[in-house]
Amino acid sequence: MPEIIRVERFVPGAVREAYHFLGCNFRKRVSLQDSVRPASPPLRLAGRFCNTILVTLRGRLKQVGRASESTLTCSRRKNVRRFSWFAVSLVLCAGSLCAQTNGSLPKFGLGLKVSTLGAGIEAATAVSRKSNLRVGFNYFTYSDTFTKDGIAYDGKLNLQSFEVHYDQYLIGGFHISPGVLLYDDNRGMASAAVPSAQSFTLGGTTYYSSASSPVVGNGTLGFQYKTAPELLIGFGNLLPRSKRHFGFNFEFGAAYQGSPSVALNLTGSACTSPGVNCQSIASTPAIQSNVTAQQTKINGDLKVFKYYPVVSLAFGYKF
Repeated sequence: MPEIIRVERFVPGAVREAYHFLGCNFRKRVSLQDSVRPASPPLRLAGRFCNTILVTLRGRLKQVGRASESTLTCSRRKNVRRFSWFAVSLVLCAGSLCAQTNGSLPKFGLGLKVSTLGAGIEAATAVSRKSNLRVGFNYFTYSDTFTKDGIAYDGKLNLQSFEVHYDQYLIGGFHISPGVLLYDDNRGMASAAVPSAQSFTLGGTTYYSSASSPVVGNGTLGFQYKTAPELLIGFGNLLPRSKRHFGFNFEFGAAYQGSPSVALNLTGSACTSPGVNCQSIASTPAIQSNVTAQQTKINGDLKVFKYYPVVSLAFGYKF
């Protein structure tokens, strides 16, 4: 019968802390001499870094967990799930990093990248001679003003995601990389305004903003799924199978986030002519119906983005 052992007896740093955090036992045929080979200085440094993050996450989750179920808000629950996903992904990353005992394979690489998902950092470890496991985090914000159908918007786009990829190399550096956005928080928000006496269109109907109560409001943009499958094709390798330490990786593909959803909320008064027959948007069913129609029109224009295009270029260093 295989002996039941505590995994922290056989793995250093980050993985030990991670498994202790998760309270797991590890069942394996192993003797006391089968300990992991000492890591190189760069790997020990990376392990300490992952370990520090995991300890921080552990403390944060314990703090959140003290709240009773009755007082735990929906937002707090979402944060718990996000921290949990992040912690588990770090465990997978650290496990792959520390468990590599085949000296012929690269053990660890770090890269910086720019992509349509934002600027990011990613880590990679070799799984086999022709495959890698990569994890990465992307972040970017962008603000702009624009006008659509007479309504002026002051918008901000937030791109934030955490992703995992499995790179399968086919010929040389050419590879296909199925993956998943484990945490997809790409979203947008905007304030809306129509200057007094200026015309604007809602659902095909033209109105004029009231001078005494100008039209103002806000809009939000979100995607259907917070976890999105992703498929990329590319050329390059953050872990070159040679003596080179520097590598690059160019990829393109798409992530299926589901159909974008825009919510438009307007207040103030709209007039059929400048200063004539002005009615409150909030309390007039006909105008509210046209706001809904305008919202539907915008959602239709953005429907193509349910397949979010991904193009990325990364440069990395193999330790």
